[in-house]
Amino acid sequence: MYRNIYLTLYFISWLFNLSNAAYLYPQKSKRGEGSFKFRIFDLNIKADKNYDYGQRVWSERKNATIEAILASSSEYATIITLQEALVTQVKDIEDGLNKNGGSSWTYFGAGADDGVEAGQFNPIFYDEKRWKLDRGIQKWMSFTPDVPSVYGGTEKRIFVVATLVHKESGHAVNVVNTQLDDKEVILRNFWCIDIVDYIREQDEIHRILPVIVSGDLNSGEENIPYRILSRYFFDSSKVAKEQIIPFSTVSGFSGYEGKTSDFVFMNPSASKLSTTRYEVMDNKDGKYRFSSHRPVVVDFST
Repeated sequence: MYRNIYLTLYFISWLFNLSNAAYLYPQKSKRGEGSFKFRIFDLNIKADKNYDYGQRVWSERKNATIEAILASSSEYATIITLQEALVTQVKDIEDGLNKNGGSSWTYFGAGADDGVEAGQFNPIFYDEKRWKLDRGIQKWMSFTPDVPSVYGGTEKRIFVVATLVHKESGHAVNVVNTQLDDKEVILRNFWCIDIVDYIREQDEIHRILPVIVSGDLNSGEENIPYRILSRYFFDSSKVAKEQIIPFSTVSGFSGYEGKTSDFVFMNPSASKLSTTRYEVMDNKDGKYRFSSHRPVVVDFST
């Protein structure tokens, strides 16, 4: 009981600390001209540590992971949202995406443990030839959300926000990438409330520019985090014109059929964004799986 009280007090305090967040978004929030198509590729790549049953080391998984991303990012201007990435994995993916030339992939986001390279990243990758990073921010779930920190004995958790401008059309999109706590139910609930409040606090950005919220909720549709987010955003798997959902998003490395905990939410905003296609892809490359989660690929257009 006392722990729940402390968590509630913590949450109230943290909300006050977020009141100065308005500077994070473009000072001139303008929509571009003409049609606009882009893709979100979301994947929990599974950190290269604390190995699950059947999990191979990253050196044996990385090529298949990179190939899956490349195969999905050639047709559209793609934004890649990843979770559970350690710095070595982030660098390997960046190098792999750029190995053939013709692209200039980079990312926004830092390690959760120190705000630099230690701990897990929730990186947002984008091709600089197609996208310009207008603004970006990373927040920690703690009494001091602007610096690497944690509440109680939980693992440091973050959400990353990037405002990306599509160079060809001039359209901008806001992408929020996170992974919720896997142990504390109350923290998961508070986390989602805060993400919603954080976005809605920016009234202009909420009304004008599309907002994409992607990541691993560590819980399913029947749980409170999903209900909170789906109250304010559309679950792209429910509104997509074309839906290809042969699997749940969680497979484990043994291939069992797990639940779906990975979601891509969208807010159509005044730009009249629509979801044209939603797909859960297989994560099996030959005889093994490159992650315990399957990629979620979603196409959007105006």
